Amino acid sequence: IPDIIFEIKKDGSPLTEADAVTMQKLWPGEIAEKSKPLIEKAFESDSLVKYEFTLPSADGDRFYESRIISFGEDTALVTTRDVSEFKKQEAVATGQLHQLEDMVKERTGELQKLNKSLIYEIDKRSMVETEIKLFVDVIEQSPQCVVIFEKNGIVKYANKAFTEISGFSKSELTGINVTRTPNPIIPEDSLVKHLKGIKSWTGEIYNTKKTGELYFLNVTISKIKNSEGKTTYVVVTGEDISDRKRDEIELDRMKT
Repeated sequence: IPDIIFEIKKDGSPLTEADAVTMQKLWPGEIAEKSKPLIEKAFESDSLVKYEFTLPSADGDRFYESRIISFGEDTALVTTRDVSEFKKQEAVATGQLHQLEDMVKERTGELQKLNKSLIYEIDKRSMVETEIKLFVDVIEQSPQCVVIFEKNGIVKYANKAFTEISGFSKSELTGINVTRTPNPIIPEDSLVKHLKGIKSWTGEIYNTKKTGELYFLNVTISKIKNSEGKTTYVVVTGEDISDRKRDEIELDRMKT
């Protein structure tokens, strides 16, 4: 529908009789009254001013937009168009935008919850890693010998104290199968067989260093079980008693 045009005076009255007929159809009564501040603004600012309003029709209210622009000191031109279809499209677009905003808010909420959960898991993992590092540092720096091997006998770890006593490096000890005797950790096959039927064992063992020198340990051998009660690892902890055993051997020798 093309724009409908009419002219008005500065006081808001129609310029001609033809303008009066058109104005009465588009700006009846209260609508014309509400236009007066906008007409004043158009003259004061000497710029285009928009005026939106609705008119009843058989299909319901219709939306209109009038554009008021002054020309000269006492006259203004008013162009009016039906913007109902635009308003409908705008309403649909607004509804879709609100729906999208709601979806974004919902997704943002989910991501925030996930982020909190992730932060919690990271903090938890960091605490676990800190505890593991502390555990490893304590074992590694302990004066007690510590050796850990799998239930099948494969050595997984030996601490610094044991490598210093035995003379074997970590790389040489890791991967050794202690069920195959003799080896740098368990010297006798009888001890390996004895361990199969018990939870732990404490006693003295002897072995030879890499240099061939004899050394003695007072050890405790314990089995580590998982949540199902099955043995997964075996831990050997021991104290170097080589000096005491040498003194005892020397004392026995002197007695004889």
